[in-house]
Amino acid sequence: MMHCIAQGHTIVALGNLHPLTLDECDSFMYQSVGHQLLAETYQECLGLPLYRQEITGSCINASNVYDPQEKDEVEDLFRLLNRIKSDLPDVQAVSTGAILSNYQRVRVEHVCKRLGLVSLAYLWQQPQEQLLPNMIHFQLDSIFIKVACMGLNASHLGKSLKQMHPIMMKLNQDFGAHICGEGGEYETLTLDCPLFIKKIIIDEVDVKIHSDDAFAPVCYLIITKYHLESKENSHLPITERLSPILKQELIKSSMERMQPSIPSCSFALTTVESALGDSNHVSKASSWIHDPVYYWDTCCFALSSLSISHFMSLETLASLSIEQEIEILMTKIQSLLSQCDLTWNHVVQIHVYVSDMQLFARMNTVYAQFFGNNPPTRVTFSSTLIP
Repeated sequence: MMHCIAQGHTIVALGNLHPLTLDECDSFMYQSVGHQLLAETYQECLGLPLYRQEITGSCINASNVYDPQEKDEVEDLFRLLNRIKSDLPDVQAVSTGAILSNYQRVRVEHVCKRLGLVSLAYLWQQPQEQLLPNMIHFQLDSIFIKVACMGLNASHLGKSLKQMHPIMMKLNQDFGAHICGEGGEYETLTLDCPLFIKKIIIDEVDVKIHSDDAFAPVCYLIITKYHLESKENSHLPITERLSPILKQELIKSSMERMQPSIPSCSFALTTVESALGDSNHVSKASSWIHDPVYYWDTCCFALSSLSISHFMSLETLASLSIEQEIEILMTKIQSLLSQCDLTWNHVVQIHVYVSDMQLFARMNTVYAQFFGNNPPTRVTFSSTLIP
Protein backbone atom coordinates (compact mmCIF):
# COMPACT_ATOMS: atom_id res chain seq x y z
CA MET A 1 0.00 0.00 0.00
CA MET A 2 2.86 2.38 0.77
CA HIS A 3 4.36 1.65 -2.65
CA CYS A 4 0.97 2.39 -4.23
CA ILE A 5 0.82 5.81 -2.58
CA ALA A 6 4.45 6.55 -3.48
CA GLN A 7 3.72 5.70 -7.12
CA GLY A 8 0.76 8.12 -7.23
CA HIS A 9 -2.19 5.75 -6.78
CA THR A 10 -5.15 6.55 -4.53
CA ILE A 11 -6.34 3.71 -2.30
CA VAL A 12 -10.14 3.76 -2.04
CA ALA A 13 -11.02 0.50 -0.26
CA LEU A 14 -9.67 -2.56 1.53
CA GLY A 15 -10.56 -6.17 0.82
CA ASN A 16 -10.37 -9.20 3.09
CA LEU A 17 -11.22 -12.88 2.66
CA HIS A 18 -11.89 -14.81 5.84
CA PRO A 19 -13.17 -18.14 7.17
CA LEU A 20 -16.70 -18.09 8.55
CA THR A 21 -16.12 -19.21 12.13
CA LEU A 22 -12.65 -20.72 12.47
CA ASP A 23 -9.60 -18.88 13.76
CA GLU A 24 -7.94 -19.76 10.47
CA CYS A 25 -8.35 -22.07 7.49
CA ASP A 26 -5.86 -24.03 5.41
CA SER A 27 -5.80 -21.88 2.28
CA PHE A 28 -3.39 -21.90 -0.65
CA MET A 29 -4.36 -18.30 -1.44
CA TYR A 30 -5.14 -16.28 1.68
CA GLN A 31 -3.81 -15.56 5.15
CA SER A 32 -6.67 -16.09 7.56
CA VAL A 33 -5.06 -16.09 11.01
CA GLY A 34 -5.79 -12.82 12.77
CA HIS A 35 -8.77 -12.04 10.55
CA GLN A 36 -11.02 -11.17 13.51
CA LEU A 37 -8.78 -8.30 14.60
CA LEU A 38 -8.34 -7.11 11.04
CA ALA A 39 -12.09 -6.88 10.51
CA GLU A 40 -12.54 -4.81 13.62
CA THR A 41 -9.60 -2.43 13.31
CA TYR A 42 -8.17 -1.88 9.84
CA GLN A 43 -11.08 0.16 8.57
CA GLU A 44 -10.60 2.51 11.51
CA CYS A 45 -6.80 2.46 11.37
CA LEU A 46 -6.70 3.43 7.70
CA GLY A 47 -9.92 5.43 7.43
CA LEU A 48 -11.06 3.37 4.44
CA PRO A 49 -14.08 1.13 3.82
CA LEU A 50 -13.38 -2.57 4.32
CA TYR A 51 -15.11 -5.19 2.16
CA ARG A 52 -15.09 -8.76 3.48
CA GLN A 53 -15.89 -12.05 1.78
CA GLU A 54 -16.26 -15.46 3.36
CA ILE A 55 -13.94 -18.18 2.05
CA THR A 56 -16.37 -20.88 0.97
CA GLY A 57 -14.18 -22.74 -1.52
CA SER A 58 -10.97 -24.71 -1.33
CA CYS A 59 -8.09 -25.46 -3.69
CA ILE A 60 -9.74 -27.38 -6.52
CA ASN A 61 -7.31 -26.47 -9.29
CA ALA A 62 -3.66 -26.40 -8.16
CA SER A 63 -2.07 -26.29 -11.63
CA ASN A 64 0.11 -23.47 -12.93
CA VAL A 65 -2.69 -22.39 -15.27
CA TYR A 66 -5.97 -21.52 -13.58
CA ASP A 67 -9.33 -22.32 -15.12
CA PRO A 68 -12.38 -21.16 -13.12
CA GLN A 69 -13.94 -23.80 -10.87
CA GLU A 70 -17.13 -22.85 -9.03
CA LYS A 71 -16.00 -24.32 -5.70
CA ASP A 72 -12.40 -23.12 -5.93
CA GLU A 73 -11.40 -20.53 -3.32
CA VAL A 74 -10.19 -18.25 -6.11
CA GLU A 75 -13.83 -17.63 -7.02
CA ASP A 76 -14.34 -16.10 -3.57
CA LEU A 77 -11.81 -13.45 -4.59
CA PHE A 78 -13.76 -12.91 -7.80
CA ARG A 79 -16.97 -12.39 -5.82
CA LEU A 80 -15.26 -9.95 -3.47
CA LEU A 81 -13.72 -7.82 -6.21
CA ASN A 82 -16.88 -7.95 -8.30
CA ARG A 83 -18.84 -6.56 -5.36
CA ILE A 84 -16.29 -3.81 -4.76
CA LYS A 85 -16.30 -2.87 -8.43
CA SER A 86 -20.10 -2.72 -8.37
CA ASP A 87 -20.04 -0.33 -5.41
CA LEU A 88 -17.00 1.63 -6.64
CA PRO A 89 -17.15 1.58 -10.47
CA ASP A 90 -14.13 3.88 -10.80
CA VAL A 91 -11.78 1.28 -9.26
CA GLN A 92 -9.06 0.45 -11.79
CA ALA A 93 -6.55 -1.77 -10.01
CA VAL A 94 -5.96 -4.22 -7.18
CA SER A 95 -2.78 -4.23 -5.10
CA THR A 96 -1.49 -7.35 -3.36
CA GLY A 97 1.61 -8.13 -1.34
CA ALA A 98 2.65 -11.12 -3.45
CA ILE A 99 6.41 -11.73 -3.28
CA LEU A 100 7.20 -15.16 -4.67
CA SER A 101 4.14 -17.37 -5.17
CA ASN A 102 3.45 -17.77 -8.88
CA TYR A 103 0.40 -19.81 -7.87
CA GLN A 104 -1.13 -16.74 -6.23
CA ARG A 105 0.06 -14.30 -8.91
CA VAL A 106 -1.55 -16.25 -11.75
CA ARG A 107 -4.88 -16.46 -9.93
CA VAL A 108 -5.00 -12.80 -8.92
CA GLU A 109 -4.18 -11.75 -12.47
CA HIS A 110 -6.80 -14.16 -13.83
CA VAL A 111 -9.52 -12.64 -11.62
CA CYS A 112 -8.39 -9.11 -12.46
CA LYS A 113 -8.47 -9.83 -16.17
CA ARG A 114 -12.04 -11.14 -15.92
CA LEU A 115 -13.10 -7.96 -14.13
CA GLY A 116 -11.15 -5.51 -16.28
CA LEU A 117 -8.79 -4.58 -13.43
CA VAL A 118 -5.01 -4.21 -13.29
CA SER A 119 -3.02 -6.29 -10.81
CA LEU A 120 -0.35 -4.33 -8.93
CA ALA A 121 2.34 -6.27 -7.05
CA TYR A 122 5.14 -3.91 -6.05
CA LEU A 123 6.86 -6.51 -3.87
CA TRP A 124 6.94 -9.18 -6.58
CA GLN A 125 10.27 -11.04 -6.67
CA GLN A 126 12.07 -8.49 -4.53
CA PRO A 127 15.16 -10.07 -2.93
CA GLN A 128 13.94 -11.17 0.49
CA GLU A 129 17.25 -10.39 2.20
CA GLN A 130 16.64 -6.75 1.19
CA LEU A 131 12.87 -6.68 1.47
CA LEU A 132 12.62 -7.54 5.17
CA PRO A 133 15.08 -4.84 6.35
CA ASN A 134 13.33 -2.40 3.99
CA MET A 135 10.03 -3.12 5.72
CA ILE A 136 11.68 -2.31 9.04
CA HIS A 137 13.27 0.85 7.64
CA PHE A 138 9.95 2.03 6.21
CA GLN A 139 8.43 1.89 9.71
CA LEU A 140 6.25 -1.18 9.25
CA ASP A 141 5.38 -2.34 12.77
CA SER A 142 4.37 -5.97 12.24
CA ILE A 143 4.54 -8.95 14.57
CA PHE A 144 4.74 -12.69 14.04
CA ILE A 145 1.21 -14.04 14.56
CA LYS A 146 1.81 -17.59 13.31
CA VAL A 147 4.88 -19.83 12.98
CA ALA A 148 5.28 -23.15 11.17
CA CYS A 149 8.97 -23.74 10.58
CA MET A 150 11.97 -25.59 11.95
CA GLY A 151 13.69 -23.20 14.35
CA LEU A 152 10.53 -21.23 15.21
CA ASN A 153 8.18 -21.90 18.11
CA ALA A 154 5.60 -20.24 20.35
CA SER A 155 8.24 -18.03 21.97
CA HIS A 156 8.60 -16.14 18.68
CA LEU A 157 4.92 -15.21 18.49
CA GLY A 158 4.33 -11.51 19.09
CA LYS A 159 7.92 -10.61 18.19
CA SER A 160 8.43 -7.69 15.79
CA LEU A 161 10.05 -7.87 12.36
CA LYS A 162 13.09 -6.06 13.78
CA GLN A 163 13.44 -8.65 16.55
CA MET A 164 12.98 -11.56 14.14
CA HIS A 165 15.20 -10.27 11.32
CA PRO A 166 18.49 -11.79 12.58
CA ILE A 167 16.70 -15.04 13.47
CA MET A 168 15.23 -15.40 9.96
CA MET A 169 18.60 -14.62 8.39
CA LYS A 170 20.15 -17.41 10.49
CA LEU A 171 17.36 -19.88 9.58
CA ASN A 172 17.85 -18.99 5.94
CA GLN A 173 21.56 -19.71 6.21
CA ASP A 174 21.10 -22.95 8.17
CA PHE A 175 17.99 -24.48 6.60
CA GLY A 176 17.13 -22.39 3.52
CA ALA A 177 14.07 -20.86 5.21
CA HIS A 178 12.47 -17.99 3.33
CA ILE A 179 13.40 -14.73 5.06
CA CYS A 180 10.00 -13.17 4.35
CA GLY A 181 8.07 -16.36 5.12
CA GLU A 182 7.24 -17.16 1.50
CA GLY A 183 7.50 -20.87 2.22
CA GLY A 184 4.81 -20.65 4.91
CA GLU A 185 7.37 -20.29 7.71
CA TYR A 186 5.41 -17.51 9.40
CA GLU A 187 2.60 -15.00 9.03
CA THR A 188 2.42 -11.48 10.39
CA LEU A 189 -0.04 -8.90 11.62
CA THR A 190 0.62 -5.18 11.05
CA LEU A 191 -0.05 -3.00 14.08
CA ASP A 192 1.13 0.32 12.65
CA CYS A 193 2.66 1.92 9.57
CA PRO A 194 2.95 5.48 8.21
CA LEU A 195 -0.46 5.14 6.49
CA PHE A 196 -2.30 4.35 9.74
CA ILE A 197 -4.15 7.15 11.52
CA LYS A 198 -4.54 4.90 14.56
CA LYS A 199 -2.17 2.22 15.79
CA ILE A 200 -3.12 -1.09 17.39
CA ILE A 201 -1.92 -1.79 20.92
CA ILE A 202 -2.23 -5.45 21.97
CA ASP A 203 -3.09 -5.95 25.63
CA GLU A 204 -3.76 -9.69 25.97
CA VAL A 205 -3.24 -12.77 23.80
CA ASP A 206 -3.77 -16.51 23.88
CA VAL A 207 -1.43 -18.96 22.16
CA LYS A 208 -3.04 -21.80 20.24
CA ILE A 209 -0.94 -24.87 19.41
CA HIS A 210 -2.19 -26.29 16.14
CA SER A 211 0.50 -28.97 15.81
CA ASP A 212 2.88 -29.78 18.64
CA ASP A 213 5.63 -31.07 16.38
CA ALA A 214 9.01 -31.49 18.09
CA PHE A 215 10.93 -29.91 15.21
CA ALA A 216 8.48 -27.52 13.55
CA PRO A 217 5.49 -26.74 15.80
CA VAL A 218 2.59 -24.86 14.24
CA CYS A 219 1.10 -22.27 16.58
CA TYR A 220 -0.55 -18.88 16.38
CA LEU A 221 -1.83 -15.98 18.45
CA ILE A 222 -5.42 -15.16 19.24
CA ILE A 223 -5.75 -11.50 20.22
CA THR A 224 -8.15 -11.36 23.17
CA LYS A 225 -7.78 -7.71 24.19
CA TYR A 226 -6.45 -4.62 22.43
CA HIS A 227 -7.05 -0.90 22.04
CA LEU A 228 -6.37 1.79 19.44
CA GLU A 229 -4.33 4.96 19.85
CA SER A 230 -4.76 7.98 17.58
CA LYS A 231 -1.74 9.38 15.72
CA GLU A 232 -0.75 12.91 14.75
CA ASN A 233 -1.49 12.31 11.05
CA SER A 234 -5.18 11.53 11.65
CA HIS A 235 -6.30 14.72 9.83
CA LEU A 236 -4.43 13.92 6.62
CA PRO A 237 -5.91 12.12 3.59
CA ILE A 238 -4.21 8.82 2.86
CA THR A 239 -2.32 10.24 -0.14
CA GLU A 240 -0.51 12.72 2.14
CA ARG A 241 0.45 10.47 5.06
CA LEU A 242 3.83 9.51 3.64
CA SER A 243 6.57 12.10 4.06
CA PRO A 244 8.26 13.29 0.82
CA ILE A 245 11.50 11.65 1.99
CA LEU A 246 9.77 8.32 2.60
CA LYS A 247 8.07 8.50 -0.81
CA GLN A 248 11.40 9.06 -2.53
CA GLU A 249 13.00 6.19 -0.63
CA LEU A 250 10.15 3.85 -1.61
CA ILE A 251 10.49 4.83 -5.26
CA LYS A 252 14.27 4.43 -5.07
CA SER A 253 13.91 0.95 -3.56
CA SER A 254 11.68 -0.05 -6.48
CA MET A 255 14.09 1.32 -9.06
CA GLU A 256 17.09 -0.34 -7.41
CA ARG A 257 15.27 -3.65 -7.72
CA MET A 258 15.06 -3.07 -11.46
CA GLN A 259 18.81 -2.56 -11.85
CA PRO A 260 19.50 -6.29 -12.33
CA SER A 261 17.09 -6.11 -15.29
CA ILE A 262 19.56 -4.14 -17.42
CA PRO A 263 19.77 -6.02 -20.75
CA SER A 264 21.99 -9.06 -20.37
CA CYS A 265 22.42 -11.73 -23.04
CA SER A 266 23.77 -14.27 -20.59
CA PHE A 267 20.54 -14.27 -18.63
CA ALA A 268 18.49 -14.59 -21.79
CA LEU A 269 20.52 -17.48 -23.15
CA THR A 270 20.38 -19.41 -19.89
CA THR A 271 16.65 -18.95 -19.50
CA VAL A 272 15.71 -19.83 -23.06
CA GLU A 273 17.88 -22.94 -22.93
CA SER A 274 16.51 -24.10 -19.58
CA ALA A 275 12.93 -23.45 -20.65
CA LEU A 276 13.25 -25.46 -23.85
CA GLY A 277 15.92 -27.98 -22.91
CA ASP A 278 17.41 -27.55 -26.38
CA SER A 279 20.47 -25.38 -27.03
CA ASN A 280 19.62 -25.24 -30.77
CA HIS A 281 16.92 -22.70 -29.96
CA VAL A 282 19.49 -20.52 -28.23
CA SER A 283 21.64 -20.19 -31.32
CA LYS A 284 18.58 -19.30 -33.39
CA ALA A 285 17.56 -16.62 -30.90
CA SER A 286 21.08 -15.22 -30.53
CA SER A 287 21.02 -13.85 -34.09
CA TRP A 288 18.70 -11.08 -32.96
CA ILE A 289 19.26 -10.97 -29.21
CA HIS A 290 22.29 -8.77 -29.89
CA ASP A 291 20.27 -6.34 -32.02
CA PRO A 292 20.11 -3.14 -29.89
CA VAL A 293 16.42 -2.79 -30.71
CA TYR A 294 15.50 -5.85 -28.63
CA TYR A 295 16.36 -6.02 -24.96
CA TRP A 296 16.50 -9.47 -23.41
CA ASP A 297 16.94 -10.39 -19.78
CA THR A 298 15.52 -13.54 -18.24
CA CYS A 299 13.30 -13.84 -21.30
CA CYS A 300 12.19 -10.22 -20.95
CA PHE A 301 11.29 -7.77 -23.68
CA ALA A 302 11.44 -4.03 -23.11
CA LEU A 303 8.63 -2.79 -25.35
CA SER A 304 8.79 0.74 -26.70
CA SER A 305 8.16 2.88 -29.73
CA LEU A 306 11.92 2.80 -30.28
CA SER A 307 11.53 -0.77 -31.49
CA ILE A 308 8.76 0.19 -33.88
CA SER A 309 10.92 2.92 -35.39
CA HIS A 310 13.24 0.14 -36.50
CA PHE A 311 10.49 -1.04 -38.87
CA MET A 312 9.04 2.29 -40.14
CA SER A 313 9.80 5.97 -40.46
CA LEU A 314 9.33 8.30 -37.51
CA GLU A 315 6.78 10.23 -39.60
CA THR A 316 4.65 7.14 -40.00
CA LEU A 317 5.16 6.28 -36.35
CA ALA A 318 3.95 9.71 -35.28
CA SER A 319 0.64 9.15 -37.07
CA LEU A 320 -0.14 5.95 -35.17
CA SER A 321 -2.33 5.70 -32.10
CA ILE A 322 -0.97 3.97 -29.01
CA GLU A 323 -3.26 1.03 -29.79
CA GLN A 324 -1.78 0.69 -33.28
CA GLU A 325 1.77 0.97 -31.92
CA ILE A 326 1.24 -1.83 -29.42
CA GLU A 327 -0.51 -4.02 -32.02
CA ILE A 328 2.41 -3.65 -34.43
CA LEU A 329 5.06 -4.15 -31.78
CA MET A 330 3.48 -7.19 -30.14
CA THR A 331 2.80 -8.80 -33.51
CA LYS A 332 6.42 -8.24 -34.55
CA ILE A 333 7.75 -9.77 -31.34
CA GLN A 334 5.35 -12.68 -31.72
CA SER A 335 6.79 -13.25 -35.20
CA LEU A 336 10.35 -13.11 -33.87
CA LEU A 337 9.47 -15.62 -31.19
CA SER A 338 8.01 -17.91 -33.82
CA GLN A 339 11.22 -17.73 -35.84
CA CYS A 340 13.02 -19.13 -32.80
CA ASP A 341 10.39 -21.82 -32.27
CA LEU A 342 9.19 -19.94 -29.20
CA THR A 343 5.77 -18.70 -28.10
CA TRP A 344 4.54 -16.22 -25.50
CA ASN A 345 4.47 -19.17 -23.09
CA HIS A 346 8.27 -19.11 -23.02
CA VAL A 347 8.37 -15.47 -21.86
CA VAL A 348 8.45 -15.15 -18.08
CA GLN A 349 8.59 -11.36 -17.72
CA ILE A 350 7.96 -8.33 -19.90
CA HIS A 351 9.07 -4.74 -19.35
CA VAL A 352 6.75 -2.20 -20.97
CA TYR A 353 7.84 1.39 -21.50
CA VAL A 354 5.24 4.06 -22.26
CA SER A 355 5.86 7.79 -22.65
CA ASP A 356 3.03 8.68 -20.28
CA MET A 357 1.20 6.53 -17.71
CA GLN A 358 -2.03 8.16 -18.87
CA LEU A 359 -1.69 5.85 -21.89
CA PHE A 360 -1.50 2.72 -19.74
CA ALA A 361 -5.17 1.72 -19.95
CA ARG A 362 -5.25 2.08 -23.74
CA MET A 363 -1.99 0.18 -24.10
CA ASN A 364 -3.17 -2.57 -21.77
CA THR A 365 -6.38 -3.19 -23.72
CA VAL A 366 -4.37 -4.28 -26.79
CA TYR A 367 -1.53 -5.88 -24.84
CA ALA A 368 -3.85 -8.23 -22.94
CA GLN A 369 -5.27 -9.67 -26.15
CA PHE A 370 -1.98 -11.48 -26.82
CA PHE A 371 -2.16 -13.61 -23.66
CA GLY A 372 -4.41 -16.25 -22.19
CA ASN A 373 -5.09 -16.91 -18.53
CA ASN A 374 -1.45 -17.29 -17.51
CA PRO A 375 0.39 -14.15 -18.70
CA PRO A 376 4.04 -13.47 -17.87
CA THR A 377 4.81 -10.99 -15.12
CA ARG A 378 5.07 -7.40 -16.28
CA VAL A 379 6.75 -4.22 -15.10
CA THR A 380 5.56 -0.95 -16.67
CA PHE A 381 7.69 2.19 -16.70
CA SER A 382 6.92 5.74 -17.78
CA SER A 383 9.90 6.71 -19.94
CA THR A 384 10.46 8.68 -23.14
CA LEU A 385 12.89 6.58 -25.15
CA ILE A 386 12.89 8.59 -28.40
CA PRO A 387 14.60 12.01 -28.34
